[in-house]
Amino acid sequence: MIFVRILLILLLQTGVLFSMVYNRAEILEHGKTVILRTEPVDPRSLFRGYYVDLNYEISRLELADLEGDQQFDRWDTVFITLEQRDTFWAATGVYKEMPTIIGNQVVIKGVTDYVMRDYIEDCIPDAVTSCTDDPVITSLSVEYGIESYFIPEGDGASIEEAIREEDDRVSIKVAVNEDGRAVIKGLLMDGQLLYEEPPY
Repeated sequence: MIFVRILLILLLQTGVLFSMVYNRAEILEHGKTVILRTEPVDPRSLFRGYYVDLNYEISRLELADLEGDQQFDRWDTVFITLEQRDTFWAATGVYKEMPTIIGNQVVIKGVTDYVMRDYIEDCIPDAVTSCTDDPVITSLSVEYGIESYFIPEGDGASIEEAIREEDDRVSIKVAVNEDGRAVIKGLLMDGQLLYEEPPY
């Protein structure tokens, strides 16, 4: 009886692991590819062992510049519409529910890590703000599950330095599926593909 229970637990764990690998491979293979602009992160936490920490232009969203919803709380699931602007893809809207895709848009799913509220002085009502004494949400910090990337030994320092330079030297190729889940597909340095993820 104990043997059967142990066997069932092992089969369940194996099934979960296989499902995770399969889902990741499906996104890499069939997801829409977008290139995201990186931004510098805290240098004290940038390089951890063989992983480099990543921050994106779409990690901080200014609601006044975007379409969509305006009321959010911390840890809310959000859906961000992206459109291609030259090489990079940029946020155009942020929503609490999966929005309707227009044209060549891609929707990426994230979770709000921080919600910035501010008081609006000399308020003029418009589509974004209303004139109240309550603080208005002005920006969101969002995480997408693609904030760290494995780097082979010896290459981390040069990538760390390139990310600090703030001149688009490092960008990330990301695959996004129809549900908005994202997986890092590769890392580019100066526009050239430096690393590419195998499907398995």
